Amino acid sequence: MSEAVKRVVEEFGEIVRPDGGSLELLAVEGGTLRVAYRPGHNEQCATCVISPENLRDMLLDVLPQHDPSIRQVEVSLIA
Repeated sequence: MSEAVKRVVEEFGEIVRPDGGSLELLAVEGGTLRVAYRPGHNEQCATCVISPENLRDMLLDVLPQHDPSIRQVEVSLIA
């Protein structure tokens, strides 16, 4: 797994952290990045919390620029 992928996941973890969320890199296998996501909560702006689908799409937009081997992202929700 490339350092670039780790950095991108860490950066996205920083984005979700202010609302109490967390993001953990689980694995990279065969061009698929797997992450565990615990969405946060923001009483003042519920739409500010990134949905799992939006997180997946955002990661898919950014990751190929850093590691072209990543073609899919799977987001597992942690309750």
